[in-house]
Amino acid sequence: MKRVILAEGKNDTIFLRELLTTKLSIQENRILFFDQDSHEKEKHLKFIQDKYFERLISDWTNYDLLVKSEGGKGKIVGVIISRLPSLCSNKHNPIFLIDLDGLTMKAFTDDLEKKLTAKFVSMNLSTRSSELCQVDDVIMHSVELFKHSKPIGKIFVIGFHKSLECTTGISKTCSDEEKMNLSRNYIQRSHIDQVFLEALK
Repeated sequence: MKRVILAEGKNDTIFLRELLTTKLSIQENRILFFDQDSHEKEKHLKFIQDKYFERLISDWTNYDLLVKSEGGKGKIVGVIISRLPSLCSNKHNPIFLIDLDGLTMKAFTDDLEKKLTAKFVSMNLSTRSSELCQVDDVIMHSVELFKHSKPIGKIFVIGFHKSLECTTGISKTCSDEEKMNLSRNYIQRSHIDQVFLEALK
């Protein structure tokens, strides 16, 4: 099943690459990475994003996952919201990886549900969210989508209670190699892989 993971920025991409390939043993050539922080991709961004989604779902490619950073938590929902019902309907149930920055998960899911139902009034879209688990430094909720009262799929939201950077020790002065090592150290001592396995199954 082809899936989509949406995250905040480049640090998340580095972290997810390490988690998915090393801990979850997913072959890197099965993962399509799109880092929106890259300056070379800022021109014609929507066109390029559409191409990445097409590459994921195409029968002619061997990708199982699209890992996409959005350049900030505030952009995750705005950039992807128009695609969420179709992603869910096609069993690509997306996963959000976010920093809660000390706020509650409910605040994020309430905002997500409000924006979804307002945007898709014509399809009578409704949602139902619930907490699935809390492990170490993260919490995971599911947001189930309904179209005319019939379930069409789920969105999984995985949130660091503080932030990825605070939890792993990544700072602005770290090199990419240092970020990878700090990510690896955290992944090895935590159980975050169990959270992602639950979302990906």
